[in-house]
Amino acid sequence: MEFWLPGPFFEWREKRKTHTGRCPVPKGRGKVARVVPGKGFATVTENPKTRAAEIALVTALEPLAPPRPFDAVRMDVDFVFVPPLSPKWSYEAALAGYRHVVGDHLGDRDNLHKLLGDAMEKAGFWERDSRIVEGDVRKRWGEEPGYRIRLTALREVTSYEEWKAIKAENGW
Repeated sequence: MEFWLPGPFFEWREKRKTHTGRCPVPKGRGKVARVVPGKGFATVTENPKTRAAEIALVTALEPLAPPRPFDAVRMDVDFVFVPPLSPKWSYEAALAGYRHVVGDHLGDRDNLHKLLGDAMEKAGFWERDSRIVEGDVRKRWGEEPGYRIRLTALREVTSYEEWKAIKAENGW
């Protein structure tokens, strides 16, 4: 299964202001928000931007979910960002692959992957994101922001008879 998911617009409120954003968005880091009496520190891992992006992703992914969740899956993802338009030579070099997606404001590869994996879990692609057992994650420049996702179901042997048949097929 392979598909392109354009980065949806989403809105979030923060400090009495409404903001509009574009995906891909990384999962935020946990921050200590308050002390809970008798329990110690409570951490809050979601900020309004992350929450709004995850809701937008789940909404966009639900119609694409398979009829049955994956058991074991390989997930290859390209997170596509639009490069800065100026200067023109930098924009052209980025689209040609001679400039790379670096910069703290674009998020870490693993945090981008975590938010997408969590959203796909909520959309019904798998029961737990621990089902993702292999795959590649890349950050790329492109003319339109979004996600290029390729999912490959991995064969899982569940019985001795099935394993014997595989051995016979391969002449082992």
